Order: sequence, then C-alpha cells, then structure tokens
Amino acid sequence: MIVGSGALSGTLAPGSTKVMATTKLPINNAIGTPFAGGFSHRLKYAGYDYVVIMGRADRPVYLKIMDDDVGLIDAGGVWGKDTLETTDLLRAKHGADSSVIAIGQAGENLVRISFAIVDKFGTLGRGGLGAVFGSKNLKALVVNGTKGVGIADAEGFIEVAGSVRKKMLKYPFRKEWLKLGVGLGLMVFAKIMGTARNWAELFTQDIDQPAQLQELLKIFKSGHACPTCPLACRALVGLEEKEYADLTAPGSTSLYFNYLVGKYEACDLNRSVKYLDLCNRYGIDVIEARALIDYAIDLYQRGIITREETDGQELNWDGVTFVSLLEKICRRDGLGGILADGLMPTSKKFGKLAIERVVAIKGLDPFTDPRAHLVGWEITACVNPRGSYVSPGVSPAFAPGRTPEHIAKYCRRLLVAEEAINRICYSPTEFNIARLIKYAEDWYSVYSLLGICVRQPVMMSYDPQAAAQLYTSATGIDITPEELSKAGERAWNILKAANVREGFTRKDDRFPDKFFEPLKSGDKEIRLMNYSRTKELTRGDVKKMFDDYYDERGWDIEKGIPTRKKLEDLDLKDVAIDLEKRGFL
Repeated sequence: MIVGSGALSGTLAPGSTKVMATTKLPINNAIGTPFAGGFSHRLKYAGYDYVVIMGRADRPVYLKIMDDDVGLIDAGGVWGKDTLETTDLLRAKHGADSSVIAIGQAGENLVRISFAIVDKFGTLGRGGLGAVFGSKNLKALVVNGTKGVGIADAEGFIEVAGSVRKKMLKYPFRKEWLKLGVGLGLMVFAKIMGTARNWAELFTQDIDQPAQLQELLKIFKSGHACPTCPLACRALVGLEEKEYADLTAPGSTSLYFNYLVGKYEACDLNRSVKYLDLCNRYGIDVIEARALIDYAIDLYQRGIITREETDGQELNWDGVTFVSLLEKICRRDGLGGILADGLMPTSKKFGKLAIERVVAIKGLDPFTDPRAHLVGWEITACVNPRGSYVSPGVSPAFAPGRTPEHIAKYCRRLLVAEEAINRICYSPTEFNIARLIKYAEDWYSVYSLLGICVRQPVMMSYDPQAAAQLYTSATGIDITPEELSKAGERAWNILKAANVREGFTRKDDRFPDKFFEPLKSGDKEIRLMNYSRTKELTRGDVKKMFDDYYDERGWDIEKGIPTRKKLEDLDLKDVAIDLEKRGFL
C-alpha cells in the first residue's frame, strides 16, 4: 500500500491537499488509487512524499510520522473504536493539528467495502482500502511536521496561485458551495443517481419540487473545506427533531444516496442521517453499502433468499432494514457476513437467480444510471482500470442540451487538437462522449499527480497553463502544458497496464445487462438512449462507444488494452516488454 501526496501538496496552490493510496483493492483485485482531501500537506511538512507500507504487524498498530520521529505504535487503545473516536484520541495524544487517516470496525473485520476516513470528513478507498489496513493490523496513520515545503521560485508561484485563488473566490455559486458543498448539485445529480430497488425504479422524479427540495436541504448545517481551498465540497448535516435529534454527520457526495435511504420511508431524513453517521463511524462505503442492502432486500422480496437465510429478519424497503443490515455487515454478523464480501460474491453465494439480478461494474455499484440520462460517467465507470467510483476520470456529467460549440470549448481547455475536436464535437449525429473521455482522464491524471482536487469549481479555476507554471515555479523544473498532458496520459497507461497484468481486458469493460431493460418512473418506462435522447441504444451501439474510446486512446480495439506502439510513444518500452513476456501483447 502506497500512501502519498502530489507535487504541489503542502504549498499554497489552491485545493492542493489531495492524498492518494495505491493498492490492490479487495473488492475486485484491481490495482487502483483512491483519493481524498487532507493529510498530504502534513505529510509534506514532515518531509515525505510517499509512505510505502508492506507486510503485516503481529498486533494492532498505528503509524506515527512526526518529522524524523517515525514508528509503529501499539494501537490497543484505539482498536475496536470507530473512526471519529480514533481520530480524537490520536489527536489528543499527538497534537490537535495532526492529520489522521483511520479505519473503523468495518476495516478491522476485513469488510471488502470498507474504507478509511481522513480527518473525520474525507472518505478514502472505495473498493476496500479499509480492509487492506485491517489485513495489516494497521489502525491509522497520524502525521504532522515542521519542515515546510521549499519553493524554487516563490514570487512566481505566489503570483500564479493568487490568480487561481481569485478565480475561485469569484465562482458564481461560491456562497451556495460554502453552505451546501456538492449538495448544491442535488437537483441535477438526483436525476441520474436516483435509481433504487436494485436498479428497477427511478425514485427522484419529484426532487425538483420546492417542498421536496426544502425538506431535504434543511438538514445542511455548514460547509467544510480542505486546507488551501477557498471553496467547500463537504457539509455537516444534522437533525433538530425526532429520534435522532441533535445528531450531526459529515457528508458530501453520499448525500444523494443518503436521500434515497430516506426515500423508502417518504423521505425520512431522520433515519437517513443516522445511516450516514454509522457509515462514517464504521468506515464503510455509504454508496456500496446502500447497493448491497438494496440487492439483499430485492432477493428477499422475490423469494430468492429465505427468512432463514436473513437470520429470521424480514427485509423491507425501509430505513429500519437499512440500518440493521448495515450494522450486521460491519460486524460480519449472519447475512451481513455474506454481504460484507461485496455484490459479486454475494450473488454467487445465492445461486443462478441471484446472479441474474446483480448489477455491478467490475464488482462495484455502477453509481449512475445511463437510462435516466447518458452523461458520460457510465462509460468511464466501465473503462476505468479500477472499476466504478464517484465521477471516474472526471469526465464531465453533461446535462441535456449542451451544444457542439460548448463541448468544443471544453475540449480546447484540455488542449485537445482541432482534428480530434472535429471527431468529438462535429460528427454527423451528436458529440462523441466516448472519445472525449480519453482527454478528461488524462487531465484527471495530471491534477492527481500534482495533488490538486478535481471538484468542478476547482477545475474551472485552473487551466493547463497555470498548472504547468505552478509546477515549474515549485520545482524549478521547466515543463510545458503539453508535457504535463503527456505525463497524465503516461500515468493512465501505466495504471491500465498494471491491471492488464492482473487479468483485466475488454471483457471486463461492459454495461450491466440491467441497463438494457426499461427503468420504471411512476407509470412511465425509461429506456437507454443516446445523449440527445433521439435514439434507443442497442448493445451494438454501446459496443461502438467502447470501440471509439479505445481508438481515441490508441489502444487495441479488440483487447481494450494499450498497444506496444502506444506504450513506446509514451516512453514506456519496459512496460511493453513486460506485457509482451506475459503474453498480453
């Protein structure tokens, strides 16, 4: 497991505190790099860029990094505690301004959908990073430092960083972001994230109704930002009445799914916030947990699993079932012990009918539903080397009605060549989302290498020129925007090649069968359509989308993997030789 920072982490570059953790993810054995906000700046202050953690401790420990004081400390006092308690105890011992990455009971119990929590707010490790910590008997990382970060050209750096910061301060919806975080986009994203009852029904058709929206937004208490960010993508949510009055919980993207838990009980936000709080404390993926519980209820309702197999519990579409099953998953208790291994192992445990009803991309919940509207994220979820996760590759989720000129403007911002823009934006039918994704992924990779957040208002404030200038000013190494772009493409191809070596090829890049079935929305049926919703898509149409993506990447279209020529063009001849020796090229 490699935990690390970006090239600009620890500096005053706005939004530059992204921490990354590269490992083999237990949910599907893919190699991936989950990220979250925080921690990396403190790691840099202590004098380190990366921490490589190998092997397994013979007892529970945590890793302490305080400048040159580095060591493994007995974690007996925090093992068994939740993530919030662990963070508080370690800060009390090592300093209130220390940064902490901690796992909860789910990670300790090797739940394959567990993750780590960064400083109580950041969620790190969709795909089972928490279980990787747990398998190593590693409860937490706590870090602080006093060394600071040297800058080659401080004056030039401050000038560019200040310019980016001014753009953020002028962001048109900054006031709303500071209060709601990503909850600001609730009305838009609920339309593509609102499928429930195991991907059978769209539940959010009324989210734009004023009364419904106000009921949901009233739980937002305050916005919270990562260090160096003048915006806020996180929000503290809480309740003022009913059973869980005075309960507060950190939340961000998960609020869309938090909403859906409540939707089963006529938007019972009371139990929804409790569900979110438990996910944070146990250290479990709120999105994947919802999908697993949704799936289990569907199997029970259809008679595929019996009451005996649910430990005598009746599974209904309600918040009570969600909370009780969540706790069982985290403890690996009864049915929860089966669900704790993820969607695909659960489906195989219950047989052919259960396998037919599972909806997953590389073992993970798809996150968005292309039947509600094809926005691009669904394709990136499939072609991404590690599998489905939140806004994979940061390909923009295009709301309906974008013009070719709008897309072309976005492409030019990513330094896409004009001949490629013509392929993407001005085809005989409509703009080609699949071809566009390649460039979005490359620049996602660039900003990750730099340690910069990829939330929309942050990305809108940066551009390739500013990114290159900040890197040059910080390091003293001259680099052009075009060279940065190539570095991003190189990193993406390395990640893909690493997963090819693990056995992932085009066969794994596919839409779930469910996406080709009608989606219910009230008394209507919604079918998989193209972006402009002028044509229903067949399996052949979707295959052509993936063909276009591989072609734009310069990969082998039949295998869906990098070619020897592409790897050599990116100065990765050694990677090509390795894949050739293993029989992939």
